[in-house]
Parts: sequence; C-alpha cells; structure tokens
Amino acid sequence: MEVSVAFALAAKKIGQFIHRYHVLLFAVLAIGGLSFATFSLYQLISQPAEEATQSTSASFDTKTAARLRKLHSSDQPAAPNLPPGRTNPF
Repeated sequence: MEVSVAFALAAKKIGQFIHRYHVLLFAVLAIGGLSFATFSLYQLISQPAEEATQSTSASFDTKTAARLRKLHSSDQPAAPNLPPGRTNPF
C-alpha cells in the first residue's frame, strides 16, 4: 500500500512540474530538435562524395567510326531531307 502512495505522490509532483514549466520544456525541446536537424543536414551536405570514379573508354567501335566518317563537316551544308513532291521554299 505504501508503494502506491509513494508512486501517486511522485506522479503528482511530476505532473505539477510539467504543468508549471510546459511552455519552457516545449521551447527547449523544439529548439534542440531544430538545432539537431540543422546540424545533421549541414554535416550531410558538407561531406564530399566518396564514390569511386569510373574510367570510361574513349575509343569507338568500328561501326561508330564508320558512321562518323559518313557525316559531313560543319562547313558543308546539310542536304535537306524533303518528302517526295515537296519543293524547298528557300
């Protein structure tokens, strides 16, 4: 019986403390949570990426090289690809 009375007294004291300082407790928890979130995001953004860079081959296969040779240079005008029966207005 004495344990339940002591427990009830402790619960009443804690309830009074929370009732008296609930605004202050909320402000401290909110500011602390926002500070932690800001610090965590800052740490995440400021860390460099640790991904290994992959080397890419700069050589072409023979099919791609042949297609590149067929292209015209930039100083040559491209032949227009007009549908049949149409004339070029320019």
